Amino acid sequence: MKHRLTRIICRSLLVIALVLSSAALMKAQPTAPSPPTERTKQDALMWLASFARYQVLFHAADVKKLQARVEAMTPAEAAKWWDQTAPQRKVLASPEWDETEKWLRQFLRVQAKYSDEEIRARQKEAADKAKESAKSLQEVLERITQTRRKLVGGAQADQETRKLQLAANQAFRQEEVRQREAARDRARAAPPPAPAAAPPAQPTRTRYNEPLIDSLDVARRAILRELYPVW
Repeated sequence: MKHRLTRIICRSLLVIALVLSSAALMKAQPTAPSPPTERTKQDALMWLASFARYQVLFHAADVKKLQARVEAMTPAEAAKWWDQTAPQRKVLASPEWDETEKWLRQFLRVQAKYSDEEIRARQKEAADKAKESAKSLQEVLERITQTRRKLVGGAQADQETRKLQLAANQAFRQEEVRQREAARDRARAAPPPAPAAAPPAQPTRTRYNEPLIDSLDVARRAILRELYPVW
């Protein structure tokens, strides 16, 4: 009986030792990072879908290709892409770019300055810069912002000049009307002009036996009459 009790105690101590050693071993080993979840990939796809709806910086075909590429990624690859593009997404979400992008959307809708090929080249440049770094993308956005300020400033200056021209034309027309009305008032107030006196009658000369003459003789005779009235 005594030996049996000893064996039970030994077995219990052995089990306790094994449990404690296993716990110590698990604590000593570093905890492996949890694998990226499918949620991260879904967040990336949702952001791309929202970005594609309103953006005009990149060509729509390029954004669709990027969506397809992220869709084909594994959750781990998508999480890595999501982390790598965080600086670019921060730049694109800045309030400064939001204001410029609203203007750019309207400008591209009505502009006739650039051809489709030129616009496509500019969009490709922006996409290439975005792939390089957030700093390169920021340079492109700042250049577009400067262009916006220049064009908007020029349009405002033209509008102010147009306002001045319209004001000057209106003032000129008003002055013309005022002068015409003043002339009419003066005409009403002035007394009617006196009838012109009849010109004095010219003394008639009696001509006798004036020969029949042609046109050349008429000219000669007119001179003779001036020189010799009594002839």
